Amino acid sequence: MQTIDRRPLLSLVVLVAALTCAIAYAAEPSLRFETTVPFSEGKRVPLDAKVGPVRVTAAIFTVPERGTSESGLMGRIRGELHGPTETQSLVRLRLEAENAELEEWEVSVTVELLDAKGALIDRFSKSESLEGEAKTFYVEHPVLTYVLPSIAKATVRLAAKLD
Repeated sequence: MQTIDRRPLLSLVVLVAALTCAIAYAAEPSLRFETTVPFSEGKRVPLDAKVGPVRVTAAIFTVPERGTSESGLMGRIRGELHGPTETQSLVRLRLEAENAELEEWEVSVTVELLDAKGALIDRFSKSESLEGEAKTFYVEHPVLTYVLPSIAKATVRLAAKLD
């Protein structure tokens, strides 16, 4: 009586199962994104990031001059109380984001300011909720004015979760 070697068939079944899992995992949208961009004040940097259903298309870094306010009377009051002083400047990251789904998603943003060698200067973060909308939101943080010329690049990390 002759026996059939089933090892090649078993190997084929395992290979097909592994490929199916890999394809399903690749099709699932990622909930995290990370990139390092140049710290260019006032220049729009395309991100084209997708975390869950939320797309973040661009980032713009600005450092507003002391004494200026972009948010009217309340911004001036808040700036006088909590804003930059003579030794501090405000680093502001503007993110353009959109969520086409009706479910509310929370996007957490972490920004690491780095020098030319990649050493960490400062880190700050903020979370923002988006529900079926396009939105521009800001992540702001005071830094010591004397370190501003040392900032060469920034690592931007995004993470999304269903709110």
